Amino acid sequence: MPPRRKLNEFERGRAVAWFQDGVPKREVARRLHVSISVIVRLIQRFTATGRVQERRRPGLPKKTTPREDRLIEQLAL
Repeated sequence: MPPRRKLNEFERGRAVAWFQDGVPKREVARRLHVSISVIVRLIQRFTATGRVQERRRPGLPKKTTPREDRLIEQLAL
């Protein structure tokens, strides 16, 4: 199964607008070429929070590059 495609903020706004205009969720998913579960979760999040932005994810961003990670690994061995 291919990984789920992320919708950008513009596409999320379009999806919500189409849904509010009466377009069925399946049709919205077809128009955006995503799974219906993506649209269902988006609509649920929008009705609960009133926002279409993604939630913040915990954790700090990585400070090392993949190249530095390989170097550290080689030095440890």
